[in-house]
Amino acid sequence: MDYYKNKHVYITGGSSGIGLEIARKLFSYGANLTIIARNSAKLEEARRNIEQVKVSSGQFIRCLSVDVSDSAELSRVISQTLKEFGVPDILINSAGIISCDYLGNIPYDKFDAVMKINLYGTRNMIAEVLPAMKKEAHIVIISSMAGLVGMCGYTAYGTSKFALVGLAECLRGELKQKGIHLTLVHTCKSYRYVISTEGRNLIQ
Repeated sequence: MDYYKNKHVYITGGSSGIGLEIARKLFSYGANLTIIARNSAKLEEARRNIEQVKVSSGQFIRCLSVDVSDSAELSRVISQTLKEFGVPDILINSAGIISCDYLGNIPYDKFDAVMKINLYGTRNMIAEVLPAMKKEAHIVIISSMAGLVGMCGYTAYGTSKFALVGLAECLRGELKQKGIHLTLVHTCKSYRYVISTEGRNLIQ
């Protein structure tokens, strides 16, 4: 996958789950990474894991410990990172948490936390990086099949993932004017369904 060689990729939620697997895959294709998550210990563990698939001595992985739902702190960290390490060619928004229960059992604070990380975290990251991104850059939003079909017991999580679909649908027109690609990914345990506004799958 020569397309990814020497590309600089920012990945939120890059210390675990889908974000970590994407990071490993892209690193094995020769990309350079900045992985972003809240837990610094998990980030360091992820860095060691990803480095096992290194293909070039010049590749790098940088770790940023920051909460994407904290707009002010994220703005400070990303602003400094852009100055020091450069603008990403690809931004992958994978940070997210899941809460499975009936609405009556989900307290406000838990519902609010899901929305802040899954939706606002994605919004915050895009808002910080987009002004500096160049033509032909690529933004990826990780949603879920729960963002396409309402599922009993996924009230908070499903709501946040449906909202990401709306965000992507609104963004694609804005990004098209700037020449920036957008991919919306719907995941589930058994398979992945990809909707791309540009007809290009990010990961094979």
